[in-house]
Amino acid sequence: MNTSAPYSFLGFKLLKIDMHREQDGPVEFFSLKVMQSNFDEKTNIFSLDVTFSFKFVNNSPSHLFFRGAYKINDIKWMDSMNELTRINTFFQMLFPYMRLMVEQVTDDIRGWLVIPILDLSQVNLLVGITFKPNLKN
Repeated sequence: MNTSAPYSFLGFKLLKIDMHREQDGPVEFFSLKVMQSNFDEKTNIFSLDVTFSFKFVNNSPSHLFFRGAYKINDIKWMDSMNELTRINTFFQMLFPYMRLMVEQVTDDIRGWLVIPILDLSQVNLLVGITFKPNLKN
């Protein structure tokens, strides 16, 4: 009987930051999208590339590019999932780290972008999802 976990989280990288916040203004939107996933059969490492985009009012859109890496210990387990289930499973492990990095990168005297805890397990992250605040006019 195999008692080890089906995968191990190896970590994440913040690959690139393209941030624009020259003017004051509240957040207009933020969005998440999985750009690609890859499985290296030689090393049994699965990777997930995610773009976190956001925009503050009166500013250009900003983007943070992340990569998460996972060592697959049970190939049959991974192969038993369809692509969206696989992506959502691995994204759930990466998302808390992304939230933390977004808060740290946007933290300045004007306040920071706080991302709520979200259950995105039923979202097609290959298409992406966008959140917009309800602002009073």
